[in-house]
Amino acid sequence: MNPIINKTQEFLNSLDEKSFLKYVYGILGILILTSSFLTYRYFSKTSFLKEEWRKVNKTRREAQSLLTRDALVRRQKDLVDEILKKGKSFRIMQYLDQVLNNLGLKNNKGEVRGPTISPLKNVRSQDYVEISLEVSLRNINIKQLTDFLNEIEKNDRIYSKSLEITSTKKTKTIDVKIIIGTVQLKLEPEGDKA
Repeated sequence: MNPIINKTQEFLNSLDEKSFLKYVYGILGILILTSSFLTYRYFSKTSFLKEEWRKVNKTRREAQSLLTRDALVRRQKDLVDEILKKGKSFRIMQYLDQVLNNLGLKNNKGEVRGPTISPLKNVRSQDYVEISLEVSLRNINIKQLTDFLNEIEKNDRIYSKSLEITSTKKTKTIDVKIIIGTVQLKLEPEGDKA
């Protein structure tokens, strides 16, 4: 037999019952502590890895959402560029006069402020400027206002930014102050053209 096994067997035979039980309990205690430690490490590591997995999945979903949103913004930008390139000769003031003439509201046009040219606030919109007009319409009724707003809404180039309505008690009509706007590509300075 193996000399280590022989020595161990001799050692155990030489022990009395009380000493033998001490060694057995000691060895069992060490085994229980070691298995408890290994179990604790396993579950804590598993818990840590699950938490990391959740974080990675959350980041992945956020990145996917950003990429989807970015693709949508790029498609919208391409659409806006296409619309702007088709109507390079578009003038907001001429369009306003045409709409008012078509609806028979030319005589109701009050003060017109603008056009005001301002940069767009969005970082992605550095290639564009906004052109806006503040228009007053006097002594109109609600139907005329809705017809005017519908006509503005039909054109992809125009949008309404704000609307302020005040009623005139004597004639049962309303006065309207509306700001309409359009987006236009920035013009290149003469020196920058290639």
